[in-house]
Amino acid sequence: MRKALVYAMRIGDRLVLHCGRYQVDFRSDFNDPINFPTDLIFNFDEWRKDEIYKRIVRPEEDVDLIGNKKCYFMNDNFDLIIVYDIQNVREGENDKREEVK
Repeated sequence: MRKALVYAMRIGDRLVLHCGRYQVDFRSDFNDPINFPTDLIFNFDEWRKDEIYKRIVRPEEDVDLIGNKKCYFMNDNFDLIIVYDIQNVREGENDKREEVK
């Protein structure tokens, strides 16, 4: 996932994480301080700082779009999107959309 994130950030693409019907806990289960630090990634303002997002960029990936070394930067058009499939709520059940928020 780290590699896809670094690629999407460089070219300004969207990285879509489709979780299906699973309630994924990105803060604990998928938080990897070195490769995928979700506490920073999901903090939009912090993650957009050069010194923060470049922590996961490896030396061989530290190139710009035309291959200049030590010139990696996050494209402003990059987006990270999380998609969940939510079933219709039956009478008497909690609306799962509130839990996802």
